[in-house]
Amino acid sequence: MSNYKIIFTGPVGAGKTTAISALSDIPVVAT
Repeated sequence: MSNYKIIFTGPVGAGKTTAISALSDIPVVAT
């Protein structure tokens, strides 16, 4: 299995955590 690193940037409330949650196979820690 390959590991990929994707960086999401943007202002607060832009949906970064939502996008990561949709793409992630593991649980995401909300910050």
